[in-house]
Amino acid sequence: MDQSLKSFAMLVSGSVAGVPAELLWELAEGMSYVVAVDSGADWCLAAGLVPDCLIGDMDSVRAETRALLAAQDVEELVFERDKDATDLELALELLLSRGFTDLVATNVLHGRLDHELAALGNLADAGTRGMAVTLVEPTQTIIFMNNPGARSELRLRLGQNLGPDNAPPVSLIAWGGGAIVSASGFKWPLDQATLQPNSSLGVSNVPITDEPLIRLWSGALLVVVQTPAI
Repeated sequence: MDQSLKSFAMLVSGSVAGVPAELLWELAEGMSYVVAVDSGADWCLAAGLVPDCLIGDMDSVRAETRALLAAQDVEELVFERDKDATDLELALELLLSRGFTDLVATNVLHGRLDHELAALGNLADAGTRGMAVTLVEPTQTIIFMNNPGARSELRLRLGQNLGPDNAPPVSLIAWGGGAIVSASGFKWPLDQATLQPNSSLGVSNVPITDEPLIRLWSGALLVVVQTPAI
């Protein structure tokens, strides 16, 4: 293992709609640790990827998957179904306790709205505690920014030769309260603008450069890019 990558972890949850196997492998490349959350292990094995740890109450993962992982000495952490934290929150606590500072999570959304909102809150909270979090889903990527926190400045790398007709929309969504944001390299730039969770001011901006820059002066921000690439 490359010790320079020891702080990078990947979390695979058990959404009903997951990223393709090829993208799952691409995301896992270079990661020093992969944790599967309950039926996220099914997604891993379907892609031929063996996680380092399986965590959860095991109410949705296939019995065959658990047996195959046990045969390969994969760490398994089992919790009661009646508990005060979701499996995702338990996985994040595990990663934070083990010192991981950079996380790519996937297959988290596309379920019940209440679960999705709770999951976004869990991931945003991890950002305030020093973890740089990126969530990759089949049709979008959500990058979590926090100030104070792990990530207060972000330069998106969207590829070359982007124009207004082929650039992916980028939305800047304040989370948990007002956020003061600057954004350059967009059709509608922001200069220390205050975004509120109940406002659509930051929704569907259009990049006009290949590497637009977002700076968060205070608060928490979700940067939603309509593409699965990071």
